[in-house]
Amino acid sequence: MRKYFAIILPLFCLACTSMDVRRTLNDVESYIMERPDSALTVLDAIDRTLLSSDRNRAHHALLHAMALDKNFIDVSDDSIAQISVDYYSRRGSDRHYARSLYYLGVAYYYQGAYDKAILELTKAERVAMQCDSLYWGMTKSFQALAYDRTYNNKEELNCLLDAYRIYDEIEDVHKKQTVNLRLANLYLSIFNYDKSEIMFKDLIESHTTDSLIKSYALCGYAFMNVVRSELGLALDIYDGILDDTPDIMTPQDYWAYAYALSVSGRQEDADNLICNLEQETSDALYWQYRIQKKKGNIDKALGFLEKSNLNDNEIIEECLSQSLSLTQRNYYESQCELAEYKAKNRIKTVIVILAVSASFIILIVFLALRRISLQNEEKERYLQYAAEIRLQLQKAKSEDYPALKKKYLDLYKTRFETVGAIYEQCSLTSGIENAEHLIYEKVQSMVSDFRNEISDTEEFEAMLNADLDDVVLHLRNEIPRIKQVDVSMFCFMAIGFDVTTISHLMNVSMNTIYIRKSRLRQKIEELSPMHKEQFLLILGENSLSRSRKSPLLTSDLQN
Repeated sequence: MRKYFAIILPLFCLACTSMDVRRTLNDVESYIMERPDSALTVLDAIDRTLLSSDRNRAHHALLHAMALDKNFIDVSDDSIAQISVDYYSRRGSDRHYARSLYYLGVAYYYQGAYDKAILELTKAERVAMQCDSLYWGMTKSFQALAYDRTYNNKEELNCLLDAYRIYDEIEDVHKKQTVNLRLANLYLSIFNYDKSEIMFKDLIESHTTDSLIKSYALCGYAFMNVVRSELGLALDIYDGILDDTPDIMTPQDYWAYAYALSVSGRQEDADNLICNLEQETSDALYWQYRIQKKKGNIDKALGFLEKSNLNDNEIIEECLSQSLSLTQRNYYESQCELAEYKAKNRIKTVIVILAVSASFIILIVFLALRRISLQNEEKERYLQYAAEIRLQLQKAKSEDYPALKKKYLDLYKTRFETVGAIYEQCSLTSGIENAEHLIYEKVQSMVSDFRNEISDTEEFEAMLNADLDDVVLHLRNEIPRIKQVDVSMFCFMAIGFDVTTISHLMNVSMNTIYIRKSRLRQKIEELSPMHKEQFLLILGENSLSRSRKSPLLTSDLQN
């Protein structure tokens, strides 16, 4: 019994200790945003050996990274956040996972690994946008810093605008003002002075602006006025800042202030300020160049300008190195990491694939049914053509003009042979189950043959000119700009084809034939050619609402 008790007692104590640590961590998380200094003190006091479970270790690592960040302690050690990322990527809440990814990106940023920082922050953004609006905005804001370091102003601007929109939705006034200040400075750096001025003034004039943010806005606004050569206003602002909050001024601000003093005639103040500046930066070289140029010391000005250009070249080389070589070198690696991240949603991917496949199958079935429907409609049209031809043949046989019939049959032997073939096909297929389909195929073949036979337009028109007193020749001569398609339509109407047949032979819709017929009639009416009556007779006699006699027959009867 003592043996079992010796084993159970340590386990019981360990379980109690683990529960106590978990309660402590949960308590720290409840006030870490408001009292980060107290949270950091408690977290540092926890014995790491008591973090026996993966859950407690991950929670402690996340809270430790948060506390360091809230206390403005820049940490480049990514191992802290990596512990929580490894755990929360497999289990736990998405909210904790998003924050872990955020602090891992922050650690990479302070390491100078901006490409990795952007990647982790992008992952954090995708998770946080679903569950944690505050960290979504913080992620977009920090992404802007990473893009600034890689000299990508366009993406930096997009991230800041997104961050402002998110903070506006959650009504976080302080963070909105901070983003507005960064936007104003960014617009200033890309020479969009109008937008920069508006945003600086909004921050300065608003009674809700934090006093420190207002001081930074005044400093940025003064610098912008120096750049725009509005030196009087700039000097007034800088003098006020030096009286109230001189610590917020950067070396760049001091050099801009020195330039404004020098140009405004306060040379002694300018010289004293320049002597007090401890180091020369690229900004110092640029402003010293402008100061010496304004004084007329061209040689000194050129010397400062040359040094400034050398520094600019180094900046350009660093920019290209980070923006191109790092991006190209890590492109495929980043893509692989993103692919692994997306692979965790494999079930969703399979569902999407199945849904797309089902949609594709439905589309194929729909197109197949549509094709069958169109074929049936085409078959009905051909059967209608056969009925029309049969009706015309019966009318032709009823005419009591043997000589005229013989001439007409001689001229259009092929057409009646076609009708005969249709009758023959009807006889051969009588009683057969698939008779309509066979007749349909026969008619389709004969119509195709007939198209080929009339494809020689010159021979066709010559035949009509011989029988109708050069009617086609008169049409071309008296309406010189007539189109060939209208001539072909006129010829088909001259031999008695109806609109349905003509539309099929010309491979256009019936509406198109009616429109062209109407336009041709209008053109004939307007021009009033010599053979106007003959032209209109041909156009009028072909209408389905009128007699179906061929104009050729009508002309011969009149003769």
